[in-house]
Amino acid sequence: MSVIVDKNVDVPMRDGVILRADVYRPSDEGQYPVLVQRTPYNKEMWLITASTLDPIRAAAAGFVVVIQDVRSRWASEGGVFFPYRDEELDSADTVDWSAKQSWSAGVVGCYGLSYMGGNSWLGAVSGHEALRAISPTTAPNSFWHNNFWRDGVMQLSTLMTWALRIIGPAALIRSGKALPELMARMTELADANDDFAELVCERPITDLSAGHKEDESFVPFLYEMFKHPVPDEWTDSMLLNSRHEQVKVPALIIAGWYDMLLGADLEHFAGMKARGH
Repeated sequence: MSVIVDKNVDVPMRDGVILRADVYRPSDEGQYPVLVQRTPYNKEMWLITASTLDPIRAAAAGFVVVIQDVRSRWASEGGVFFPYRDEELDSADTVDWSAKQSWSAGVVGCYGLSYMGGNSWLGAVSGHEALRAISPTTAPNSFWHNNFWRDGVMQLSTLMTWALRIIGPAALIRSGKALPELMARMTELADANDDFAELVCERPITDLSAGHKEDESFVPFLYEMFKHPVPDEWTDSMLLNSRHEQVKVPALIIAGWYDMLLGADLEHFAGMKARGH
């Protein structure tokens, strides 16, 4: 079966923000089951988005695949990116939208690796009747435990690598800075990442030179995380946080023994076995 790809399709959220998705669908008219992946890493970055499922092959096999840039990242609207703060409601809205399109059979699955796997779990707790299954791969569970903290210790290298190497460059591009300042900041960020071992030794850690704490358009979540060395109401509000009793669909949990988030995947498995619906 041949495939049609609709680029940058508008997906409205309940607060009016427009998130954009690429939709891969069979060229034959009809209604098909839908698979949803929501990513902060650029829906065009196939090295990541196609790592667990090739959307072209899936569409050729009779599925519609929706790959969406999350709020405040890449082609989607939104203010300053903050990990997982808006993902539960946005995931529910995207499932709802996917179920109502003309090419949809009204049944949806969520999938994805790492951050996108976390979004799959958050989509599941919505309880939307159209969502029938999820397949998260090496996916976080708790924001505090087994993600950026482990056994009470912040995983500083993981957190700063993610914030400054993975999220940082696109955050600078979206910040609206004039070209001379933007290029200077990009060069500074690249140099800081090249000298990463030196960067993580800076003190105080709450005022990193490359992090530009004063720039609220860059990575403000990094400094918010530093304020929560133990679990609290804020950390508990992020991610699934072991709410497996709210998950009423089957989950295909994929992980490897040496994956960074293996502890979280084992928590997901145990939680679903004990309390999942």
